[in-house]
Order: sequence, then C-alpha cells, then structure tokens
Amino acid sequence: MVDGRTHLKMSSPCSLATQQACYNVFQDLLRTLCLQEFPCGFGTWRNPKDKFAEGQYSITTKDYGIQYEKMDVLQEYLNSGTWDVDTSWSKEAAQLRSLAVSEPWKINDDAKGTKFIHHFFKSLRIIDKQITDLDSNMVLLKNLENLTLSVNLIAEIPSENLPQKLKVLELCTNRLQSIVSLCKRPPPLLHLGLSHNLLFNTDEYKFFTVEYWPTLMSLDLSYNNLTELVELVDRLASLPNLRNLILQGNPLSLIPGYRGHTIDALRGLTILDDVQISADEKHHFKGLGKKKELILDEACLTVTIESLSGIPMPDELKDEERDEFPVVTTEYIVQYDMLKDVVQQTDDIANATIEDIVNKEFQPCIISKSRSGLTEPSEIIVHESEAKPWTEIAINIDMKKAHFVDDLVTFRDFIKKGINFKIISKQTLSWPVTPTDELNAATPESPMKKSNKDGSETPSKKGKDAKGKEKKIKSAKDKGKKKVKEPGGEVRSDPPTFTEVGTYLVPLEQFLEGDRKVSEQCYCGGGPLPSPEELEKQKLDPQEEMKKPDTKPSRGKSGKRKTPSADKKKSKTSAGKKGNKKHEVEEPEEKEEPTEPPPILLQVGVELKRWDTAADSLKL
Repeated sequence: MVDGRTHLKMSSPCSLATQQACYNVFQDLLRTLCLQEFPCGFGTWRNPKDKFAEGQYSITTKDYGIQYEKMDVLQEYLNSGTWDVDTSWSKEAAQLRSLAVSEPWKINDDAKGTKFIHHFFKSLRIIDKQITDLDSNMVLLKNLENLTLSVNLIAEIPSENLPQKLKVLELCTNRLQSIVSLCKRPPPLLHLGLSHNLLFNTDEYKFFTVEYWPTLMSLDLSYNNLTELVELVDRLASLPNLRNLILQGNPLSLIPGYRGHTIDALRGLTILDDVQISADEKHHFKGLGKKKELILDEACLTVTIESLSGIPMPDELKDEERDEFPVVTTEYIVQYDMLKDVVQQTDDIANATIEDIVNKEFQPCIISKSRSGLTEPSEIIVHESEAKPWTEIAINIDMKKAHFVDDLVTFRDFIKKGINFKIISKQTLSWPVTPTDELNAATPESPMKKSNKDGSETPSKKGKDAKGKEKKIKSAKDKGKKKVKEPGGEVRSDPPTFTEVGTYLVPLEQFLEGDRKVSEQCYCGGGPLPSPEELEKQKLDPQEEMKKPDTKPSRGKSGKRKTPSADKKKSKTSAGKKGNKKHEVEEPEEKEEPTEPPPILLQVGVELKRWDTAADSLKL
C-alpha cells in the first residue's frame, strides 16, 4: 500500500515558488489530492479485471483475489483519517477524492479525464501562494462560480481570463491599484472583494457603476486609500441590486458624516461595514444624502487629558531641613503628538512649546509617507497641557482639544500607529535678586577681589562676633522657612530642566472599524500595574486609594509594637550596663520595610467625531 501523506509532502512545489501563474498553482493543488495513489485510482490494490459499470459496487469473494481490496473497504480507508490530505482549498476537492475510489475511470490521465476535472470544480480558494499572473488557462474551469485569490501578488485581473460563470471574485490583500482590465468584459458577479489593496485614484470610481456590474449585490472596498466620499457614493448609487457595502478602513470612513451620508444616499443598502442598517438610522439620517456641500473631506479628533496620579512627592517637599534658596518649583506637563491642524489657532501653545526651545528632543518632526506612497508628508506638532504642581491625591490636568485634519490618508496611517502620551517633569530654580547682584551686574570685578588687591582684610577674616551673627540669622531663617515660600523682592529663575517621567501609546485602530471613542487609564511606570478590579475601585473612590500609603500606623501605636517599645524603656533605665549594647543592635530589625510606590496612571480619552443624526451636520 502507498501512503498518500508521503506523496503530499513531496508534491507541494507551490509553497517553495516565489512567483507563478494561477493555473500552475491549481495543478499543484490537484497533485496534493493523490488521485492515483492508494486508496484512490487504479493500482495494484485493485483487480485489473475490474471493468464494472457505474453504480456496480458489490463483487463476490470468489471473483476477487485475496490481494485485492473491496470497494467498501477502500471507502473506509479514505474516510479513516490515515490518508487525509488538505481539501480546504475547494468544496469539490473531497468529493473528487471520493469519486476517485468509486469511479476512478472518470479521472484517468487522459484528455477526457482532464476535461472532467476542469468542469468538476465550482469553487476554488488559492490563498498566499505568491500568484502574480491570472493566466488564460483559468478559462478552462468553465463551471467555476467562486474564485478566491487572497493574499497574493496580483496587480492586474484580465477579465478575458476569468470563467464567464463566475459569481464571486475575492481579491483581498493583493497589489491592485486599478480595475480597468477587470472591467473590459466583466463576468456577472454577485460579490466583488477588493479589500486591502492600493486603490486610490478617483478616476477608478467610474468603474463602480451599473454599466459594469448590473447584478452586483455585495462590494468590499475596505482598507484601500479612497478619500472622496461624495463622488464614490454618487457612482455606487447607480447599482440597483447593491445590498452589502464595506468601506471601513478607508480614509473617507473617518469623515464625521460618512455613515449617515452613505445610508441616506444608498437607500437600498441593508448592511454597511458589517453592521445591519436599522430603520432608526434611516430615519435619523434622512435628507443627509442630498446635503453634499456639508460633507467635507476632513476629520475631527478630540483629545482629552483628565488627571495624573501616582507621581512621587518631589524632593523639595520631602526635605524639611533644606535651605530657603534656591526655591525649587516642580510642575508636570503631559505631551502628545498630532498632525498639523487645518485651521491654525493663535492661542495654541503646542505650536511653540517650551521644550521645542530648550530641548531639541521635542522639536516637531515630519511624518513618513503613507503605505501607498501617494501622499505628501504632513507635519507633526507636539501639543502639551498647562504645567500643574504636584498634589497628594491626583493632579487635575483638565485639558480638552479638538484637531481638524484634511490629509485623510496620512491621518489614517497616523491612527494606525496610535497617539503617544508623555509625562514631563519641569523643574525651575529661583533665586532672590539682591543689591550685590545688581552691583555685580554693573561692575565686572567683585568687592572681594578688590579687597585682596588692596591688602585689606577679606570677609573670611572677620571675628567670632560676625560668625555668631551669621549663625543667628541662619537659625531665624530656618524657623520661618516653611511659612515663607517665596521671597518678598524680585526673583531670578534659571532655565527650567525637563525630565521624562513616563510614556504610553494609546492604540486607535478601532476607529477604522467604526468605533468613535477610546477612554484609557495609561500605565506610565511607578509601582506594579494594578489588576482590573483594583483599577475599577480606584475609579470609584480614587481619594481613598491614593491615601493608603500615608495612613499606615506608626511604630508605637500598633498593638504588636507596644512590647518592643516597653523593652526600650527598660533598656534606658539600665544605662551604663553591658546589656545596653544588645538592645542597640536589635533596633534596626524593628524598622518597617519600604512600601512599593503607587503606579503612575494617566487618564486620557480620544474621540473621533461622528454624526448621529442629520441635524449634527449643522453643529460646529
């Protein structure tokens, strides 16, 4: 007996080929069926005198030799799973193998058998086989009704090479930039799938009309580079039988009135972007299809930054013994990148941020070209929130900004990457302006240097009384330091320093699938990321959660620590004894372990503007 699986492993050259014609791949797939291998076809396992007619299945044991297999046994072998082969590429593949057992004479290696096989297939799925050419031999499959050629390298579809009975043509994920060749003599298709290709030219819209597709019921144009919504919908309106339309993933699907205009202009549609069109939608969008002047080829994205929590206390607030000057001020800024707006705003602080001036890392950059290479690069602007000081619970950022973009192809590619949010720490040192500073600014030489030149006594040679006075002044300043946060006179500030605290990338690909809003709690570092249950609890009661690290009981108040404190008192009464040293050594063991810092969480929201009713088109 011959194992068909061994034959399958040796006869799959299509997986190794880089570029080839569609019919050649079909022939390779036929060979993987092993139609002439056991238990199919004519072989040594069959009686050579088997000239039985069609439908004759039973032969007596006397007529059959022991070395030959019975027909029903061969069918059992075929269905046992031992000789299974891949038949997922066609519904008729498994039927053909069964036929190779029951009626092997129909698929002989002759012209008649080849013709039978060509006419036998009605569906064909050839996926990811590096096909570049739809050759003329494909017309031999005259009864083919369903052809899928997804994930290949096809750049052109000659309609004369397609079977004329074809009803479904799926060309997802290829290299099609035009369908001109497909429309020369198109078959009467019911479904045409062109998703994930490179269609971009508005001149192609004229090929989506009743002149070429009078019977078309389903059209998939998703994830191309189509931008002109009104022009495309005007062409599609001529298709009388169109019921299912998929346009998601195109730049035009990001327009606020995309769904409403499409539904109202194409009244026969029942499904748009795999979502059933309800009667309420048709009612709410009524009349929008005729208001073409309101459908602008631009998108609106609103970014909201709510709050920032988990930031550690700045060092200047922890150290109570620090000097009064310099006054250290630490503030926090949230930054994000966005495409340049269509309408320039004069009060937009993001167009000239402090970081752009001080730190070259935050200079605006240029976005790369889109995947199709058909659009000009667009400038990316760094936007930032107002600097806010540290607070114990959460820093209220409270920023909301709308962005209008008309470069839809670049905007679509920008959304695929997502928006990157950065938390920046801004630290500024301030010093008091004293009369000596003004004198130093007027005269380049300091008084100290002059006294040294004259041979007079330097300030360091003053008496003990002067030193005592300085100590008294310092102690007086230290006592009032907490109350006096800012000097009464003029203050000079050093250039601020900026430090990146954390960053988080918010994915926005769901906007291409029809979603409109993303609300996310961004984990930007700090302690371990809390579980979803803990995050939900923080949303309900954030103040209680944030106060937890500060409300831990101190050492002498807990019941467990009263005994060690009593021991300490006893050890103090026995001063001068040797036992004292033992207690001093054991003291460090009573220190609490440092607690983990809280996670740094940034609450942000991003919303893509979409119209819910026709009345929304009149709102700003």
